Amino acid sequence: MSSEKSAIYDDDAFFNNYINLRNAESNYNDLIEQPIVFELIGNVKDKAVMDIGCGYGAMTIKIANSGAKYVLGIDSSKKMIQKGMLENSHENITYKVLPAEQIASSIHEKFDLIVSCLAIHYVEDFQKLFSDIYNLLEQNGNFIFSMEHPMYTASKFPQQWVTEPSDNTVTGFVTDHYGDEGLRNISWLGKQVKKYHHKIDTIFNALIEAGFILEKVIEPSPSADLMKKVPKTIHELHRPAYLIVKSRKG
Repeated sequence: MSSEKSAIYDDDAFFNNYINLRNAESNYNDLIEQPIVFELIGNVKDKAVMDIGCGYGAMTIKIANSGAKYVLGIDSSKKMIQKGMLENSHENITYKVLPAEQIASSIHEKFDLIVSCLAIHYVEDFQKLFSDIYNLLEQNGNFIFSMEHPMYTASKFPQQWVTEPSDNTVTGFVTDHYGDEGLRNISWLGKQVKKYHHKIDTIFNALIEAGFILEKVIEPSPSADLMKKVPKTIHELHRPAYLIVKSRKG
């Protein structure tokens, strides 16, 4: 996404740690977030699609394999794009190293669908981003995105669960500095990662002001089956890790 994201994801150690995390069977991307986004995407046959912050193309290849006529996957990380071209190539996919902040000046085509998975929390200016995305969509085109939930991004301190002293059972999650929007320096995978915290009203008002019509908002909770399969996911009942939105160009 941003140059800050590029710098961290192009760091060899961080990149390898991230790939190992995504390859783990219990990763929340595949267990919770990706299935919901893919269901919201729906029928893409013969559509032109852009995947913003595509990473190594995990969603990009799913969209192409589902019949999209053209998919442009963009990401600011060279290492991510290289991995995508190597492992998730398709005749209808074009991968490009490009930060989300530069789409207005660098892309001169229209799309039926623009999707972004867990990437826009690296972007500071949502008003500009959503306006740029709006202008790149065909009329009635959809913008579907997932991001880290504002309850998750709010804290200026390391993630902290509230536990029962007697048996260490998780009973809650600490959310602080919610109303103080802006930069967060997060310790993750052995590095300091720069992300941006936006309140719920900031996110939705920026969408509305850009001209989007909201169609679906999801704050995922783990299913009973998932909590049985992966017991630690029961913690997600105390706060959603993700915010997932489907909107349409009005």
